[in-house]
Amino acid sequence: MNRLMKIFTVGGLALASGATLAAGSAPPESGAYWGVNIGQVNYSESGFPHFNPTAFLVSLGWEFKRYLAVEARVGTGISGDSKTVSGLPIDLKVKSFYGGYVRGTMPVSNAFSFYALAGYGRGELGATAMGTSVSTTDGAFSGGLGAQFALGKASSIGLEYARMFSGSGYNADLISIGYRVRF
Repeated sequence: MNRLMKIFTVGGLALASGATLAAGSAPPESGAYWGVNIGQVNYSESGFPHFNPTAFLVSLGWEFKRYLAVEARVGTGISGDSKTVSGLPIDLKVKSFYGGYVRGTMPVSNAFSFYALAGYGRGELGATAMGTSVSTTDGAFSGGLGAQFALGKASSIGLEYARMFSGSGYNADLISIGYRVRF
C-alpha cells in the first residue's frame, strides 16, 4: 500500500470512528490554537511524472468564532521522491513553505466539522539530477478543504487536502493528517 493510501486509510478510519462518537462537548467559541500536519505532496507538472515527497507543517491560528479563524503555516519536506525522466534519475524535495489563511468552519455536530482555507502560500522546491541541484521559489493563491473531529474541548484530529503553492506550470498539493490543540 503506498503512502497516500495509508494516510487516507488511517485518517478516514479515525474520522469515521470519531464521527460515530460525536456526542462530545462543543469546543470553545474562540481562542488561539496550534497544530501539526504530516502528509504527502502531489507535485504535478505538464510533461513530467507526478512526484510525491513527504512534508511536515506547523500551524498557529486564532479562532474568532467557531466559524471563522486566521491561520499561519510553515513547513518543510521530510523526504523526497525519485523518478526517472527520459532516462535521467531526478530527486525532488520540498525545501520549505509558508502561508497565511482565512479559515471558515462548518460544524456538523459538536465534535465533527468541515472547513475551507483560502489565502497565500509560498514555497521552495529543490531537484537534483546527475549531481546538479536546482531550486525554485514561487507563491500564489493557496487553499484547501478538510474535516476534523474534536477529541475534547482542547484538541482535534483531521484530514486535509490543500494547495500549498504553485508556480509557472506546476502545482504542489498536500494531502495530510493533522492534530490541533488550543492553548
